[in-house]
Amino acid sequence: MSVWIEESPSNRATCPRCDLFIKKGELRVGGNMGSGTFPHYYHLNCWLKENSSFVKDFLRIILPKVFGDDVAEPLLITLELKGGLE
Repeated sequence: MSVWIEESPSNRATCPRCDLFIKKGELRVGGNMGSGTFPHYYHLNCWLKENSSFVKDFLRIILPKVFGDDVAEPLLITLELKGGLE
């Protein structure tokens, strides 16, 4: 599966999670996430909700490597308290 983030060049794509159009200039997540050759495009927030377990695991692994444990630990605690990793 390949995934990318980009600004939507038009307002023609429909998010499969919420069934709403993705507005021109809005950030969208695209990827070949199913059968067929055409990519699916999601609103960024919809993709994050759809893939919350991946995002949670990714942040728990990458934040300490990028920022170190002293900075990553408070960030992860703050995200947990605000419900951002659920």
